Amino acid sequence: MASPGPLADQAFRFGLATTVVISIAVTGWVFWLGHITLPHALMAIFLGLPVLFILVACVLGVWLGYNQEPLVRVVEYEHDWPLDHEDRRPPEQ
Repeated sequence: MASPGPLADQAFRFGLATTVVISIAVTGWVFWLGHITLPHALMAIFLGLPVLFILVACVLGVWLGYNQEPLVRVVEYEHDWPLDHEDRRPPEQ
């Protein structure tokens, strides 16, 4: 299976950067409007932004195909014998 590629890398970085810029801008805008105080704005940035960053990274990673680890997939072999029990051996040839 092929890796996602350079365009997926760019989209991932762009998505994370956009998330950070928009969330900081919205927090600053809400602070400027006077709806939250400075300690609340800083708390939102320092505590909320890492959580949002991880969530967005997970969503982007799955959406862009980074979740397909080749070592995790189960390889299916074609056998002529049943494999329903551990101690069965293949027929001698």
